[in-house]
Amino acid sequence: MFNNKVNPVLILYKLPYFRKKHKKKNFDPVKIQNDLWMNKKNGINLWVSEVVLGSVVFSVFLSFYFIITRTFNINGKPWLFVIFFITISTFITFQNVSKNDKYLIHFKEFEHWSKSKKRKYMLFSIFTIICSTALFFSSILISFN
Repeated sequence: MFNNKVNPVLILYKLPYFRKKHKKKNFDPVKIQNDLWMNKKNGINLWVSEVVLGSVVFSVFLSFYFIITRTFNINGKPWLFVIFFITISTFITFQNVSKNDKYLIHFKEFEHWSKSKKRKYMLFSIFTIICSTALFFSSILISFN
């Protein structure tokens, strides 16, 4: 896992002194780190995916708000819309990721995918994030012109 290669605590674990100490206590920080990140029920990877999905949805809503208000010269209360967009993006994230542990069903389905199918959807996800980020920055450029 990439996390194990850049984690400074796990780099210390490679030193013989710490390795011997942990071996005596039957303690494996790499296993703990992997379980912390890759636990399918309560891992940090689920929190990260929820935050990324919510942020992408929120930035798309906010971008369209900026574009519409600046294009048609509409003055409104932006904080009210920001709170509304946060609420909607949280609801969408909850419905699609967290509710009734829907993601566990998808984990089982994803395990049987071929490498090419996994790669295709990974590229699609990256493309979606890049497009939403570009939309957000273009909406900021439109709003300041």
